Amino acid sequence: MPAPQGPPGETASSLLGFLALSSRPAALVLIDGVDIGQMTPLPGWPLKPGQHQVRLVTASREREVAVESRSGETHSETVALPGSSRRLNRL
Repeated sequence: MPAPQGPPGETASSLLGFLALSSRPAALVLIDGVDIGQMTPLPGWPLKPGQHQVRLVTASREREVAVESRSGETHSETVALPGSSRRLNRL
């Protein structure tokens, strides 16, 4: 008799890491150059394990940070977006 299995998707989600992200002020989040359609705070976004580039963008500020995702772990990051006198192009 085969061993019991967990709920569907349990194995796949255990291979992922998660990103908990906040910023001051709130910002649009891009991961690896892709607009994920979310703003900070981001409580637990699933990521494949490995290095990722996270860019936070507001109307007048932006900042990029590198994060490392590890399988089954949550990486928490709080990012301060310094003021800027230049206006950024809208994405």
